[in-house]
Amino acid sequence: MRTFRNILLLLLLVLTGILIILPYLPADIAGHFYYISLAALPLIGADIICLFAVRKQKVWRVAFLLFLISSLGWLKHYIPDPFSRVGASENTLTLVSWNVNLFGGGYQDYSNLAPAAALIKQQNPDIICLQERPHTNVMRWDSIRAAFSDYPYYVKNTREDEVLNLVVFSRYPLSNPEDHYFADTYNKFMQVDVQLGTQTLRLFNVHLQTTGIGEDNNIIKNAKKRNHQAQELARCVQESPHPNIVCGDFNDTRSSYAYRTIAKGLQDAAEGVARWQGTYTPFLKIDHILCSKDIKLQNYEVVSNNISDHKLQLVTLSSKL
Repeated sequence: MRTFRNILLLLLLVLTGILIILPYLPADIAGHFYYISLAALPLIGADIICLFAVRKQKVWRVAFLLFLISSLGWLKHYIPDPFSRVGASENTLTLVSWNVNLFGGGYQDYSNLAPAAALIKQQNPDIICLQERPHTNVMRWDSIRAAFSDYPYYVKNTREDEVLNLVVFSRYPLSNPEDHYFADTYNKFMQVDVQLGTQTLRLFNVHLQTTGIGEDNNIIKNAKKRNHQAQELARCVQESPHPNIVCGDFNDTRSSYAYRTIAKGLQDAAEGVARWQGTYTPFLKIDHILCSKDIKLQNYEVVSNNISDHKLQLVTLSSKL
């Protein structure tokens, strides 16, 4: 019985160790451990329980304590941080990021376009980043543009591949747009500079590889694709000469290889607020907003709706960098 218990304890430590080193593994190898990242919080919960259960056994106690301390590097995204926000200010920039899922419709179905635009405008954002905007064969671009006509500036990806398209609407001038298309997939990201007077922000609007849960897809294969996509995105973010905002549908959790690769050197707008509120299911958060650490955050929230299968993300930050 003791041997069986020790094997279980050792297995738990091995799984926790893999979770800790996940972002340092090669992308393809990390893809094989995708399910460990999905079970990250239950795994840490089990570690905490075991720490108390073996408190009288020094070797096990020290081992679990060390592994838990080492987990804080990624666990911090789940721990409330009351110091991550600044007070309300008149100099703010508000951004909406939302996977609109074709505006909840299908081919030539415009019934949810106006309600979706109204929901976004209720948030009064300065910048709107949409993922999964409809292909122009599904919904005419002039209809989408008309729904957001009070935003004078916009950039959309130039190649109409499929339904996984992107667009940015803005009240501020946009410049230097670039499309980044991933090989062998319809997923992509775009970058564009936002001119805030004399300041410039670089904005990344992102849709990474779909997981494939509930579909006839290879989940591990898609995880590997997403990990490589995250590497490409992270490289572009690191090469940016401006403060960055990275937002969109990552299709992965905050404990995953993809998220942790992209988030290096950035802060998560959700830290300290909306902690346990998911964006896809009540507890599954796969949509994120990250930004450079010199950008001061004021608020983050998610907005439920019956239009898309994703919730809308809203962030307010200081426009004085």
